[in-house]
Order: sequence, then C-alpha cells, then structure tokens
Amino acid sequence: MEAKKHLFGSTEKSDFILNMTKESTQKMMGMFSIISMWVLALCALPYYLTKDTIRETEEVNGFVVTHYMTENTVIIMSTVLIAIGFLCGLMFLIAKMKEEVTLKNKKGLVTLVLFVAMSFVTLMSAVSLRAGFFGHSYRNDGFLQFLACCGFVLMGMLVTGETWRRRFCDNLVAIGASQALFGILQVVFPKLPNYFNELFLGFPAGLTNENVNDRGYLMDAYPCATGLLCSPQALAAVLTVIFAFAAAGVMYAKGGKRKVLYLAACGLMAAASILTHILPGLIGIPCVLGVLLVIEIIRLARKNVLWSKKALENSIVWCVIAIAISGAVFLGFKLGGGIELRDEDVIFTETFTRLSTSYHVRSNTDMNIYADYRNVGSAAVTYELDQKKYFGLGQDNLDTMYGVVTGFRNDRTYNDYLDMILQRGVITFATYCLFLLYALYNGVKATVAFYKKQQPFYGAAALAGMIGYLVVMFWNTSGPTLTYYLYLCIGMAVMYGEQKALSPKEKKQAARQKAAKSK
Repeated sequence: MEAKKHLFGSTEKSDFILNMTKESTQKMMGMFSIISMWVLALCALPYYLTKDTIRETEEVNGFVVTHYMTENTVIIMSTVLIAIGFLCGLMFLIAKMKEEVTLKNKKGLVTLVLFVAMSFVTLMSAVSLRAGFFGHSYRNDGFLQFLACCGFVLMGMLVTGETWRRRFCDNLVAIGASQALFGILQVVFPKLPNYFNELFLGFPAGLTNENVNDRGYLMDAYPCATGLLCSPQALAAVLTVIFAFAAAGVMYAKGGKRKVLYLAACGLMAAASILTHILPGLIGIPCVLGVLLVIEIIRLARKNVLWSKKALENSIVWCVIAIAISGAVFLGFKLGGGIELRDEDVIFTETFTRLSTSYHVRSNTDMNIYADYRNVGSAAVTYELDQKKYFGLGQDNLDTMYGVVTGFRNDRTYNDYLDMILQRGVITFATYCLFLLYALYNGVKATVAFYKKQQPFYGAAALAGMIGYLVVMFWNTSGPTLTYYLYLCIGMAVMYGEQKALSPKEKKQAARQKAAKSK
C-alpha cells in the first residue's frame, strides 16, 4: 500500500487536505460555496429583527438623541461578507494545490489586479481614510468590502464537478426565490420586518398629521419589497442576476421537476421585482430575458435548426415562461396597487431614514430624481469632478462634501458608474471598464463552449446575469448585499470561458480509465 503524504513531517490528522481525493475536494469546495451563499442571504436577519428597537437615549447639546440596536446589528452583514470573501481566497489556494483550478490561460485577471491596485491608490488619497477603508457606518461599502467582493470571483471558479455545479445553481435559484417570496410577503403583510413598509415624504408643517411617525417624519404607508437585502434597489439587482440562472434552467436543465421548480422561481422573482416599485425592478428581468432569447436564437441558428421541430418545442417553452412571468407580473400589479414607480420616495427613505446620508430638502421631482442627481452642472458634482477628477474623493466618501459644497444633497447619484468616477476617479474607472470587458469576453466564450456542448449552460446564464446587472446599475448603486453577485458571475464566466472542458470522446475515455482503476 502506498504511504500517505505528510506536510513538514506532521501527523495524518493535520494534513488531511493534502490527502483528499478529487471527489472530496470538489465536495469541500461545493459545500463551502453553497453554505456561504446561504449565510450571506440570511445574515441580515438580526438587522431586520432589531428595527425600531431602542438601545439607549442620551442628551446632546440640549437634544435627546435616540440610539437604536441597528447601529450594532448593521455591521453583521459587512463582517460576514468580509469573512467569506477572504475565506474564498483561502479555499482557492487549496483548490489550486489540489489542481482543481488553475490560473493558466487566465492572464486577463491582471485587469482585476489593476482595478484593486488603483482602488487602493484612491483610498490613500481619500478625504476620510477611515470611511474609505471601512465604509460609511450604515452603507459599509468601503475598500475592505470591495476586496471581499473580489473574493467572489474566486468562488465562481471554485465549484467544479458536474454534480456540485448543478447543486450550486439549484441553491442559487432557491436563494433568489426565497428573497422574492419574503419580499412579496412584506407587501402583503406590512407588519413583517421591512425598512420600506413606509416611504419618507418629508417634514410636515405641524406634527398633527396622522401620517407623521414617532420621529416626526411624514410617511406614506406604501410597502415596497426588499427581501432580506435591506433595500428595493438591492433586491432588484440580485433578482436580475439570479433570474438569469432560473430562466436558463427552465430551458436547458435536465429533469422535469427541476424545470418546474425553476419556472416557479421565475414567477416569484418577476412578481417581487415589480413590487420593488422602482425602475431597476421593472427593466432588469426583461433585459435578462432578451439576452437569453438572443443566446437561444444564435444556438439554433448555429445548428441550422432555427425552423425545426426542436425550435418549435423551444418556442413552446419560451411561451410557458412568458405566460408564467406575465401571470407573476399581473399578481405584482394587483398586490402593489398598480405599476406605480416611487423611485424618489424609495431613494429618500433609504438615504434619510435608514442611512442618514441625505442633507437637503426633497425636490419632489419623481422619476427625474436620477437626472437631478446626475446633473454635471450642479455645484456638488462639478466640484468633485474638477477637484478630484483623477483619484476621486475616496470610496464611500461622498458624504464628506456636506458643508463643503453648497447644494450637496446625497451621498450617491444612484448611477453606479458615475458614483465610481466621483469616489475613485477616472483612472480607476478605466481599469474597472477593462475588467468588465474581460468578464464579458469570457462570458461570450463560455456561451460558445455551451453551444459546442463543452460546458453546461451556467456560463451562458452568468453572461445574461452580468449584462442585466450592468444595465440596472445605471439606476442603482453598489452595496454589501448585492455587489458580490456580479463578481460571482464574473468568476463563473472566467471558469467556463477559460477552462477547456473535455470533449464527449475524452469524457468516455476518462470514464473507462476510472472504471479500470476501480477493478
């Protein structure tokens, strides 16, 4: 019998990783990735359950200041994200040692290194180094959280083996369906924990209005779905990404039961997206469906079966998806009282009542709130672009402009790309664009590999999810509950796009060799 290897002359108990089989390694990586995604999905529970729970009150300069438990529990989400992000790096090293993953033919990842390096440079020049590193006390979107999100590129590359890839996709869709279901229940039962069960309208002239809450804010009892992601914006972005995997699963997954479950998940996510009552929730899923439709048309055209019986069967499947989603959208309309977009109310509810980062009276511009924030001629944006054009103010540092620039209203423009330019400068933004181009290129390669039956459909789904996410971020902003989904998709695209899969002939040969060894 062959002697087992040991590290540095240690005992067998301390070097079990070195002696793990290929199947054990794949199981370890798959279980780590699945459990991590569920922990991240549920770690906001303490933050939700402590909503409106008073911790203590104190008198400051003659004013009574109330401190809530959320000041302590909000940090849990960020802490869990950081821990898992860095664990991804450790697991990647183990997987590389076991030759489950490799960096060969992945030279394009240097764009991620450049992006991280330039983000660090902007951190060093930040107005507030502490905010730049740890993030604003409630947004928690600093450099440390950004590094953790980069770890999810590695997670996307960790899951190997057909069984664990399928299980990971199943669990990802289950997470999306769970978030969507809880979001729907938040609208149906407004007493469920939700930071958006009422929308902030402003300050009343007097405190006699029945819609004035105990903090003196004029509120509108108009619940919006958030799931356990803290905001409608985050829920819209996350459901956009996960919907891509669910819809692709309806088309390409094996097994009738899985297809039905994926279809049910599609319906839940479509309904919940409508109930966010914001523009990103309205356009994200149609964008993903459009990308998947193009992928399917190209797939059929490549096989010269665009008008065949198979194409007709696929068209029927698409019709079933469309009917299910239409029904879900109709349900969303009925539950939400129609398709009323409340983007400005949602933004001010988040920035004023949840995050305390709004510093100006509301403008009541409704949907023009996005253009109002992005007006390059405004004093705040002009100052930032002129004074900090190349390196920005620093990540999560926009609120440092309060009191410095007349007319500064909010710590975000709710355009993730403009926010990055203002926070990290045009040089860092250029490296980010290079990284995204590399990711999209690999997404296309992964889709081509799917066409050739060299890879499963997950790479094509990751491409659709990436594109949908990048579109909705024109009306959205990053955060610790949503950004890592983009990086996860990028990692999956790199894995399926760069890693050459075995051909059917090579798979049969490998199976014969495995059978021969077992005898």
